Amino acid sequence: MLIISGHPDLKNSVANKAILEEISAQLPQAEIRKIDELCTNSQFDVKAEQAAFEKADIIVFQYPMHRYGLPGLFKLYIDKVMEHGWAYGSQGTALADKPFIKLKISPPLASSHRQSKETIRRYYRVHKKFIKLFGWRNVF
Repeated sequence: MLIISGHPDLKNSVANKAILEEISAQLPQAEIRKIDELCTNSQFDVKAEQAAFEKADIIVFQYPMHRYGLPGLFKLYIDKVMEHGWAYGSQGTALADKPFIKLKISPPLASSHRQSKETIRRYYRVHKKFIKLFGWRNVF
């Protein structure tokens, strides 16, 4: 199991850090990669990240919702690591049919706030499209 922590400042997190600590305690065999520790000058070791994805039997993205979407650093990570011809495109089948789990942490939503609900629905539609693009099987 590969868990990608998409929190841009995990050491100052409360909920996301606690979740990863519990996962680490319960599933010590899981590999947890923290993007805030992997990034240097807006760059990632793309080949090392791709190798971790290829080795994984299950892929988990764990991140906080930020303004109804992914944190910027996590979006950058996805853009850099999920290269055309590797993760998607006619030759991009490296991750095809891998089980995928999303653990997204978001603040509670007021039930009367219709605009926020619609924004979140749009977020989920986009999320489903990138799962389809990478050929993953959505578990959660």
